[in-house]
Amino acid sequence: MKKNGRSIAAILGLALSAALPLAAHAQAATPGIYVGTSLGQSEVNNYTTCDARPDCKKKGTAWKLYSGWQFHRNFAAEFGYTDLGRVSSSVPGTLDEAIKVKLGELTLVGSLPATERFSLFAKGGVYYANTVDDLTVNGATSHLTQTNASLTYGLGVQYFVYGGLGVRGELQRYLKVGGGNIGSKFDYQLITAGVVWKFR
Repeated sequence: MKKNGRSIAAILGLALSAALPLAAHAQAATPGIYVGTSLGQSEVNNYTTCDARPDCKKKGTAWKLYSGWQFHRNFAAEFGYTDLGRVSSSVPGTLDEAIKVKLGELTLVGSLPATERFSLFAKGGVYYANTVDDLTVNGATSHLTQTNASLTYGLGVQYFVYGGLGVRGELQRYLKVGGGNIGSKFDYQLITAGVVWKFR
């Protein structure tokens, strides 16, 4: 009885190990709709006011929601909403500044399967951002807002764990955010990790 039980368990284990890559490969290779969410860290690459202000934070907590349509084995169109978080700087007793950015983006994603479950991807497209700059100088506060559009690009990796469930990590850049009422334009770098679900 024990021998039969071990044999059945071995057969089921082999069948499962063979089925999982096939299920993951089917999800990675076939067209369909997917959604995902990620959490990570943003950083302003050219926030030069940090040079003159002793208290400065160029990194913030960021998150994103996205949805896409894989219309070809190697290509997808993706729409996302991203909160780049908050960066800040201050001169104690004199000045405080906080900059927050939220944006929508539309990108074309090109993917290259490396194994049955693992793929590399690159993306490029446009974003439309709303930037808010809260500045307090000697007790007087100003609230500045600016919207603008520019380019974004990035690269990442994706791994399907089981069926339509996958994990994703990516590095993305947003060029020339801000300007206008804000004054400077900033380049943001975003590193995130999260989950993705592809509908069958």
